[in-house]
Amino acid sequence: MSKAKPSTVLEVEDEEQRQDRIRTLLERLNETSKANAARDAASGPRIPGILDCKTHPIEPPTELLSRVQAFLPALRESNEALAQQNPEDLDIENIGKDEEQYIEMNLGLGVFEAKRRRKNASNDDSGEDDSDSESFSHPSSESNTSEASSESSDRSRPPSP
Repeated sequence: MSKAKPSTVLEVEDEEQRQDRIRTLLERLNETSKANAARDAASGPRIPGILDCKTHPIEPPTELLSRVQAFLPALRESNEALAQQNPEDLDIENIGKDEEQYIEMNLGLGVFEAKRRRKNASNDDSGEDDSDSESFSHPSSESNTSEASSESSDRSRPPSP
């Protein structure tokens, strides 16, 4: 046989019971907040040191400030000198009609060096110039760096007519 479950009825509170329940909950909440406030007042602030913190002005970094103050007049003078010049003289993107257009590429920044391959007999016969063979080298070889810079800028210029 199966056991029959006892049926339960949902109890619904009326408006007066609901108001009483809410009032008692609010009274308990108010009592606990009063107790917490009294406990906090007796034990001091929750985060120690915040109320004792006193602020004071921090001195600016005088060395940096003096360097900036020394630099600003020089910057102002430079800007005034540029403002007095003809703006067309400062335009480096547009060149005159009588000037030749070319692209200058300085690649020899102290770490780039052009190396020429040893010419074999076959390269001599073909007449090829292998000066385009470039590789990275140690930065201490500065004597060849200027050669690489001038060679790369010469190669980027178009041939003169």
